[in-house]
Amino acid sequence: MTLGYVLAFDAALAAFGQELSLVDVAVIYLVGNAAGAAVPTPGGLGTIEAALIVGLTAAGVPAALATSVAVIFRVATYWGRIPFGWAAMRYLQRKGDL
Repeated sequence: MTLGYVLAFDAALAAFGQELSLVDVAVIYLVGNAAGAAVPTPGGLGTIEAALIVGLTAAGVPAALATSVAVIFRVATYWGRIPFGWAAMRYLQRKGDL
């Protein structure tokens, strides 16, 4: 699962025409995820994004692009799944299985 998130983060970076080694991308993602786990917010809200932006900027990605990459990555891997979960829960409630 972690490899999938690293590859998704790398794909978000590539979508903006930026390229880093996969090791750099993995380290930035893992440090960002660790920072998110250290702060008691749901899903690391805000902390993961900030850590990813700082990590990408430190790796040489311009700040504006780093912000866009972090937001797109989080929308695709965190926020984008919430509506599907809500719809599934509503369906199961109507069906009587939940």
